[in-house]
Amino acid sequence: TDIGDIILSPREEYFDSQLVESGPPPMQLSTGDYLFFYNSASLGFPSNPEAAYHVGWVILDKENPALILDRSSEPLITPKFAWEVGVEPYSCNVGQVVFLEAAHPMEDKKDTFVVYFGGADAVIGTAVVTVEYIR
Repeated sequence: TDIGDIILSPREEYFDSQLVESGPPPMQLSTGDYLFFYNSASLGFPSNPEAAYHVGWVILDKENPALILDRSSEPLITPKFAWEVGVEPYSCNVGQVVFLEAAHPMEDKKDTFVVYFGGADAVIGTAVVTVEYIR
């Protein structure tokens, strides 16, 4: 793959139908392949109250990281809690938003990562993600 090639695009009829944006750097799995989190919006966001900004994932090939081996059909994280949706008593700059910005592997657990993500463009949350992927 040459620098500048597109490896990930929006998909019609999915949670990432309007746009995709990079999350943290890809992280290597025990298979040697890479887990890459990305941020996305569904068609109509932010004007459509049914649309939202979500987190998705792809598994990239260890030999050619431009090759997608698997991709989420549903969002990994989607706004559902009051602090992600942006309702009182929580502050909100943009409602219906979660976006993942940082992640790191847990040393004591195989293919398990701590992630840090924004909610409603106003607060930061954390979660633990464990990958069960067989190549």
